[in-house]
Amino acid sequence: MTVDVHAHLGHWSFPIADLSASDLVSQMDRWKIDKTIISSSRAVRYDFITGNKELAMVLHAEERLFGYITVNLHYPEESLAQIRTYGTDNPEGRARRFVGVKIHPMIQQKRFDTNAGFRIAEAAFMADLPILIHTYGSERETPLQVLPVLRRFPNLKIILAHAGGFDWYLANEIANAGSHVYAEICSSCTTGDKLLQLIGTFGDDRVLFGTDTTLFHPGYALGMVEEAIPDASSRSRLMGDNAQELFRLP
Repeated sequence: MTVDVHAHLGHWSFPIADLSASDLVSQMDRWKIDKTIISSSRAVRYDFITGNKELAMVLHAEERLFGYITVNLHYPEESLAQIRTYGTDNPEGRARRFVGVKIHPMIQQKRFDTNAGFRIAEAAFMADLPILIHTYGSERETPLQVLPVLRRFPNLKIILAHAGGFDWYLANEIANAGSHVYAEICSSCTTGDKLLQLIGTFGDDRVLFGTDTTLFHPGYALGMVEEAIPDASSRSRLMGDNAQELFRLP
């Protein structure tokens, strides 16, 4: 079982592949990825309400795709409404298609450890939705911003997208901040040493496979795992078992 916990769907302003949902599923087939959790690029960069609505339509049509509810730290009331709308089972009683919450402090130019972030964190916790938060190398992207949130909500499930990126050592430093903090591996820092360090600090039950599709080709992350993790049991947990359990995927 391979689960990609970090992917996107929709147009970007960069010269990269602009995949449709069916294109993405075909790519998953080629690279033997069974399930993918995606966020809307429109929701991340432009209009999170419209982007989430468009993504909901895709998710109901493609059973192997699941979604993140993208929220915006500048609009806490609207963000809470989005979590209420998409963070529960649908009226027909089918399992929810949105299985997490996505926060991007760099694009929104606002940190997570703010009043808006605390309110969103509480809503995600009450809905039992993990939060995928973009972490990289600037003050607004640092993994350290999750610490004040975890002190208030110690059982909140938080995934450090990119595992800190160039600052993955900071992700390693906070691995023990809570048993519900996870590291997700995709970034341009595709080194086996990084992956081994993350497993050494988080444990092989709290590291998750992600590709950053469509911004990156899935071969980047797949190659890093293949090179660094020869042990079949550890690889199985990293590639899908951990995500299957964390997101309670069907």
